[in-house]
Amino acid sequence: GDTAIPERDFDPCEGVLVFSKGQVDAAIDLCIKGASRFDVSDRFRLVLADPEQGAKLDADRDGGPELNILTVTILPDCETRERVERIQSALARRWQKSKVGHANWASQFKDAISIDTADGDGGLGRKIHNYFVYCLTMPWKLLFACVPPTDFCGGGVCFWGALA
Repeated sequence: GDTAIPERDFDPCEGVLVFSKGQVDAAIDLCIKGASRFDVSDRFRLVLADPEQGAKLDADRDGGPELNILTVTILPDCETRERVERIQSALARRWQKSKVGHANWASQFKDAISIDTADGDGGLGRKIHNYFVYCLTMPWKLLFACVPPTDFCGGGVCFWGALA
């Protein structure tokens, strides 16, 4: 079926096509608009009908002797498609790196606020020591967790964040 939308994909027109005596062909000017969509092709039909004064339409064409129907297909621009696909691919890669960076940064904060509660061989004395060291170092751990991981801007943000 027809998928092109008048006014968006083409300027609709209608009129009378007049032939001079002995003329067998003529041109019809259509304004096909460039669409920003690059992934689909659209179709519309140009219909020639009601020939007069002895003119005849080709009976072997689509529509028969009363109508001639031309299906016009608007194809997507391959260069635009390739350019947009390259941009989408680059953005997807950067987005994936960003997601990894955010996960690493979240992990830094989780590690900063977690405490080692493993008993090990030390028993109660070891637990008390772990809590004491945790309370002593937690402000520093939180401060250093604020420095972004090296996943952002090739490590530049981490470098300058650590210097600040």
